[in-house]
Parts: sequence; C-alpha cells; structure tokens
Amino acid sequence: MYKDLVNIHRNNLKSIQKAITAVNRTHNNSIRNQNKELQYSSLYVLLIMWVAWLETSLDLILWNNICIEEKIRKEVYLCRSLTESWKYLIVYLFRFHYFSNRKRPLNEITLGRTNYFRYLTIIELLEDEIDKTILLRNRLAHGQWKVALNTEKNDINDEATALLNTIGRTDLIINRNIIRNFVINVSNLAHSKKHFEKQYDNRMLRIDETRNKAKSSTLPKWQGEKWIKVK
Repeated sequence: MYKDLVNIHRNNLKSIQKAITAVNRTHNNSIRNQNKELQYSSLYVLLIMWVAWLETSLDLILWNNICIEEKIRKEVYLCRSLTESWKYLIVYLFRFHYFSNRKRPLNEITLGRTNYFRYLTIIELLEDEIDKTILLRNRLAHGQWKVALNTEKNDINDEATALLNTIGRTDLIINRNIIRNFVINVSNLAHSKKHFEKQYDNRMLRIDETRNKAKSSTLPKWQGEKWIKVK
C-alpha cells in the first residue's frame, strides 16, 4: 500500500500539471481575444489549481522520502491548515538533517548564519506570500469569487476581498514561481542536506528574477510549464 500511495500522489500531481497546462492555453487565448470574463475566470481556476499542486506535492514528499516516518506524516496531517502542515514538515526536516532529529531550537547559533537564513527565508515565503494564495484559493473554492467572507460567513473579509479584486496575471506568474521553487527546495531538503544546499541559491534566484521582471514590466508571454520532478 505504501508504494501504491506514492504512485497515487505522483499520478495526481501529473494530472494537475496537465490541467494547468491546458488552462494556461485557455488563459492565453482569452488575453489575445480580449475576453475579460474568460480571462479572470481562467485566472481564478489557475490559482485554485496551483494550490492543489502545492497540496499534492506535500503528499508526495511525505510518502516518498524515507526520512519521514508515519508518526511525522500523522502530525503533518493533523495541522489546522495547509500552511501549518508545510511549516511542521520544514521544521522537522531541518532538525532531522542538521541535528540528527534532536529537538534543538532553530536559530543562528545552532544552524549557523547561512543555514538559519535559508530556514527563515523559506518560512517567510510560506507565511508571508504562499499563505495569501492559499487564502484566496479557500475563498474561491467556497464560491466567493467577488466578495470574500470570514470563516463564519457572517461578515466581509476585507483582506481577501481586496486580493480577489486586484490579483492579475502578473501576480499569478509570481505566485506560481514562488510555489514551484518553494516546493522544490523543501523536496530537495527531504531528499538530502547536500542536495538542498547545492540547489537552494538557484531556486531563490529564480524567484528574484521573476519579481524583478514583474517590476520592470518585462515578463515574457505565459508559455507552457516546464515541470520539475518533485521527489
């Protein structure tokens, strides 16, 4: 059953990737044809799909790496939100690889300046940027495509509503880039400390390059995805 679950999560991930590629094509056509309604509808669908990809990537990492035991998987799945699940896993992986799984505090003294900076940057990406995308996905999945509500659905969620009404193609390109490289960094860390340290800077550089292009309005046309294998 263990191998079956790995294959299930891998196949789910591949199916989501194919769907994203197809909707990307629809989104590009809507821009070319100046179809505003289809443009924003496909944008919202892509946002939902990218968070689905994020969640399924977490599943694959949890089941496809021998350093993650059953009790850790259970703790990750017991977290209250997708953001907290990722954070629990990241903290565990840093302790596993750098402290031989001892529960030492993660700080500049214990990890060293470079690795502590890497840890903080990954957590900040998760909590400051990816969490907002997850928030939007949750609102859209509950049918709140124009005005977002609070958890009790008895009042307007001003932050989420503002995000819904201002997000555009450039924002989604940046968000998908952050999600992809965040996932690859965590996947590399689950695979091995050496692999994580070797690839970390390259992954963060890709995020910075996309942000800089967005600021200067030089983002290229949205082409098909170049998928990178999640381990």
